[in-house]
Amino acid sequence: MNTSHLLKSGAFSKVCKISKDTLFHYEALGLLLPFYKNDKGYRFYHRQQVDTVYLITILQDLNMSLKEIKSFMMELNPEKSKNKLLEESRNIDLKIEQLQKAKQGIEHQITVLEFAQHTDFQQIQLVNVPDEHLFISQPLNDIHDLDEDIADFYLLCKQQFGLALSIGIMLDKEEIYHNSTGDYNYKYLYIRLKHEHSVLKQAGLEVIAYHTGNYDTLITTYRQILQFIEANNLEIINFSYEDAIYDAASVQHNTDYVTKISIPVSRK
Repeated sequence: MNTSHLLKSGAFSKVCKISKDTLFHYEALGLLLPFYKNDKGYRFYHRQQVDTVYLITILQDLNMSLKEIKSFMMELNPEKSKNKLLEESRNIDLKIEQLQKAKQGIEHQITVLEFAQHTDFQQIQLVNVPDEHLFISQPLNDIHDLDEDIADFYLLCKQQFGLALSIGIMLDKEEIYHNSTGDYNYKYLYIRLKHEHSVLKQAGLEVIAYHTGNYDTLITTYRQILQFIEANNLEIINFSYEDAIYDAASVQHNTDYVTKISIPVSRK
């Protein structure tokens, strides 16, 4: 055979931007056979076979295994090619949606950290806050399962929304007023997200304080908040809302944790 119009394996692999080992691996799998092999075992490829290499590369980029690619190529026809591309187009749309939600979560965290850099954590304030949507967990039953509950809620949010913004935790007002040990029985978990199953936290007055240190010492800040509430003739409406400002994702030691405590209140 006249091989002047063909490419040897080395030249062909350079044209395709793959290694000779990859080329030989494709051959061993039956994905891409040489156009011609002479008596000495030299392999020659036609330039049109570059298209086959590009197809393999594209399908790999779509997370298909070489075994799946071989099966796909053995039954290749225009209809099957169109259906595969439609399927991958839908998958890409889904990934884009998931990435957009993940970006939303990242941007939320950036906003929290930027806010924290300009916040006086020693100050307790009474502020007016706007309406806000919260996606809330099922009621929590056992304080000893809290870590597991948080992990489960994180997975639920990730599965449903493609992200989990910072998970907050809600404490019933009876616990705030009457728990003297700080071994709190929390009521719900939540993320700040507008969704068809979210609930609306009404606009209104909130006492906002910041606790510095690990979670075991939160009661010290709650006691300060109760003194502030009493001094300003206020009363707690229902729950407090705890949000991590600095946690394991931003500081090395739990003594440097900062937790924002927001408590909706009304005037007596």
